[in-house]
Amino acid sequence: MLWDFATALTPVADADTPDAADFYAGLLAASAVEKFDVEGTPYTGIFAYDDVMSVAADTATFSNVRPDEGPRILPLESDPPQHSFFRGLISGGFASSRVAGIEAQVRPMAVEMVDAMVARGSAEFSQEFCYRYPTRVLCSFLGLPDEDWQFHHDWVAELERRTGHGLNAPTESLQEALAPIIPYMLQVVAERRTDLGEDVISDIIRNGSEAGLDDMAITFMGITIMMAGHVTTTSGLSNMVLRLAKDPQLQAFVREHPDRIPDFIEESLRLEAPQQNMPRWATVDTEVGGVPIAQGDNILVHFGSANVDPAHWPDADRFDIDRANKRHLAFGRGVHQCVGAPLARMEMRVALEELLARTSSITVAGDVQRITWPRMAVEEMPLALTAA
Repeated sequence: MLWDFATALTPVADADTPDAADFYAGLLAASAVEKFDVEGTPYTGIFAYDDVMSVAADTATFSNVRPDEGPRILPLESDPPQHSFFRGLISGGFASSRVAGIEAQVRPMAVEMVDAMVARGSAEFSQEFCYRYPTRVLCSFLGLPDEDWQFHHDWVAELERRTGHGLNAPTESLQEALAPIIPYMLQVVAERRTDLGEDVISDIIRNGSEAGLDDMAITFMGITIMMAGHVTTTSGLSNMVLRLAKDPQLQAFVREHPDRIPDFIEESLRLEAPQQNMPRWATVDTEVGGVPIAQGDNILVHFGSANVDPAHWPDADRFDIDRANKRHLAFGRGVHQCVGAPLARMEMRVALEELLARTSSITVAGDVQRITWPRMAVEEMPLALTAA
């Protein structure tokens, strides 16, 4: 074992956090497929770019369907052809025209929140903005009241805590974490059935009516969207803002050239993928990189390490806003590539546009706490904000 993955489950001081490229360097230089345990559960980690791409494409051998009993996260925890049906129910909600409409609702949220922090001159940015803002965006996207954002944030945070960032199998604890949200979403579905709108819950009802989807199935799809779109965007945005706060030259460049914000976002996502890995389960005995894998084994496909594999990326450890190849794997790859990527990119872009436009300086103003695996994020980030 080249590195103790369990240590990454605990927040550490930013000064102690290795860059992602250093984080995976030993593994990528060795076997690039590694067996390890996390709190007693055995995993096979897939780390090299080519292996990650191969496993992500092979849904027959590496299934997304968790073998344990419990509620399934659809469409994520499904395989073709069922996956295509469930993904099709929601994909229209992430079309460019729909995302553009949501942007008109999102930007005033970002302005309001940034202005409040700039007026004070300081903020605990992770808690005050990175957690709250994506949840408010998702409420808007799902057609839910903006004032309910705290309720949604709290149950998602509790769900992540109970599931160990998604590494733990479903338990009674998971059922308890879902207990508050299920009746809430069932009520939303019932209301949409009598008054369809232009939101993704209404889309699922419309598109799934012929297939006879019941209210509980639609409820769990709504829960999935809230859960999947919350922590990933929160994490990505926190990583980006910390990078700007620690690099005055880069911050000044991006502020002076707001048209380069999309390039900044893509390179940040490559170097610090919010979701470092995703689970799969082997359906047959097989091997990857010469390492045997038994039927039923737990697999972790590491998109984060593939993004910094020096065999694929020149100067993989260097942040290069001018990097030509932007085909990183932060949103996954294959049939399970994140359907919500257009929404996530939009909300991160809008947040950075408004933050940089309303400040002349963003600096770190205290101790920063980060987690690195299986999610890479900044948990605590005190900032000093100087108004433009």
